[in-house]
Amino acid sequence: MASYFDDHSVEESHQNSSSSNEQMNMEQFIGLLNHGGFAHTGDEEMSYEQIQELLDRFNLTNKVPPVSKRFLRDLEVIHITTRKILQEEKLQDENCTICCDNFEVGNNVHRLPSCGHCFHQKCLQTWLLKQASCPLCRKEFETDEPAYEVKKLDSKDKNRKKEFLQSIYM
Repeated sequence: MASYFDDHSVEESHQNSSSSNEQMNMEQFIGLLNHGGFAHTGDEEMSYEQIQELLDRFNLTNKVPPVSKRFLRDLEVIHITTRKILQEEKLQDENCTICCDNFEVGNNVHRLPSCGHCFHQKCLQTWLLKQASCPLCRKEFETDEPAYEVKKLDSKDKNRKKEFLQSIYM
């Protein structure tokens, strides 16, 4: 009986192999998903978490890393101690879009820089420890991962290059 990897024309990765040999390109991964290679294990389908773990393992997600410790430490905190503060901060009829609860007296709220969106302190800190972006508008913030920061700069340069070319030829 042929092995699973032979049936799907994929080389088996080994723990001791180099990282370039362990990475699978998107086409190979999608091919395996389409042919039931990863989506089914015996009679059971894989869970969302198992598929996400595979995507992460094969470096196939464009996941935003956690926010930098400095950014998290420097976030503005609004202590809502009175109804007057709710009104002054224009939060009286607003809710945290992470937990969907209204802002109330006694809450601590973070206001994000640049986009100005507000969230409960605990909700936002939990979110930002998973990814460095606003939960509402997806504005990205600084991370502690130099490789990701360089990647962000490269993508900005591509956009500038595209805008420049469009301005010349259009």
